[in-house]
Amino acid sequence: MMDEYVIGLYWKGNPLTLRQYADKVREFLQFLEKTHPVFAAMEWVGDESDPVIKLTPNLANLDKLVYKHAGGSDQVYNVANPDGTPVWASIGWRGYNMNFVNCGSAEDGMVAVNIHAGKSSEQVYNTVTIQFPTPDHLNFPHPEFYIFGFIRDLFIEAIKFWRPEKARIFSFDFAEEVEDAKPYIGGWLVYLADPRVLDLRNDPALDDFQIETVGGGLKGGLLTFKDEIVFVNDAVHVEKAKRLRSKLIAQKLV
Repeated sequence: MMDEYVIGLYWKGNPLTLRQYADKVREFLQFLEKTHPVFAAMEWVGDESDPVIKLTPNLANLDKLVYKHAGGSDQVYNVANPDGTPVWASIGWRGYNMNFVNCGSAEDGMVAVNIHAGKSSEQVYNTVTIQFPTPDHLNFPHPEFYIFGFIRDLFIEAIKFWRPEKARIFSFDFAEEVEDAKPYIGGWLVYLADPRVLDLRNDPALDDFQIETVGGGLKGGLLTFKDEIVFVNDAVHVEKAKRLRSKLIAQKLV
């Protein structure tokens, strides 16, 4: 069975003001647009009052959307508007969250980008995810997104941009086969910022894995057991992902 797959990046700490968050969102959306045209006409996925709003050329309306919708009045900020909503200088423990899509529905071939970052809490992860349709989707005519080299390069550049503690490419079905409790690191392409991960290149238990650096001044490593995107959860793929997860836990790398 084929499933949608996800790029996920995760890190703790690194609080951002609303202004800093808005700037990071803008830079990341601009980076994605340069990567591929599918990101060129994104829409903000909103609430009942504003369900979907298209991003205007040059992201001219992005600041307004972030200021109004990225935060909320249900968390405490260091400074805030009289109604409790954040101002540009605000920092909050839950950070800020915005969702963007390239089209209206999954049936239309939706790519979804979620950016939940800027949390002041050290206990919960910031997360950035990009979710793609299945390779057999009739309304998503972009085969390059199912080529290992293309998606690997996108993954690495996203890691260089956000500098997460860990990152992975996975499908939800695949991850459920691999793990049923924390830490969640099951995937067919995994990144860890800890430089000790590169020592696993000498571990005979992982001699069928590729372990390499990602560049950009990052000292961590990228691990994969297959040079193609995994869509089918066969026993071999699941066993390898479980073996990697067990090794990372045993070495206290996650």
